[in-house]
Amino acid sequence: MLQSLCDPEYRRATWVNTVFMFFHEFAGINVINLYSSEIFALAKHNSMFGPKVGTLLIGLGNVIGCVLSIATLKAFTRKGIMVWSAAMFAVLHTIVGISARNGYTTLELVGVFVFVMVYMNTSGPIAWVYAAETTTDAGLGFCLFALYLNIFILSLICPVLMQPNIIGPSNVFFMFGGISAIGAVWCRLYIKETKGLSDKEKKKIYN
Repeated sequence: MLQSLCDPEYRRATWVNTVFMFFHEFAGINVINLYSSEIFALAKHNSMFGPKVGTLLIGLGNVIGCVLSIATLKAFTRKGIMVWSAAMFAVLHTIVGISARNGYTTLELVGVFVFVMVYMNTSGPIAWVYAAETTTDAGLGFCLFALYLNIFILSLICPVLMQPNIIGPSNVFFMFGGISAIGAVWCRLYIKETKGLSDKEKKKIYN
């Protein structure tokens, strides 16, 4: 483990993937999956688009995104998927945040559905694929520890932050949008492309 974190031959790959895991999780997917009922209830949806319908649509978005991701990973570059997905997350979260603030029920629901579908089609699988391609086994283990640590932190803070008397659902989405925008720039600057390289070249790409 220490070799993966400190050795010049491996540490950059480990830390690059660890930072990407932060952006991967702070895009907000697990907050939406875990607390979808609360999100839609706090957003005061009407009876047609209540928490149950919203949660069902989120599940459908997850399934569609997962199916489409197979073709996406084959068709596009790793770096391109990372950069453009983060940029799309920023736009979608902004739309959802504005919709939640102004009571645009249908637009909010559509925005969340599209976000979930895009996420599962792009960042969802690419984070795991890229980390496995570029890190050692020990480094991959550390990256996954960072991923689940981020999920744990979000599970603690987001239910509190979503309360209307704290910052509310709309501002939580704005927060995720801002983090995603920073993530898009960071990926553009620091992620290196691995598609088409041999396994050995992928492991050495951050040397």
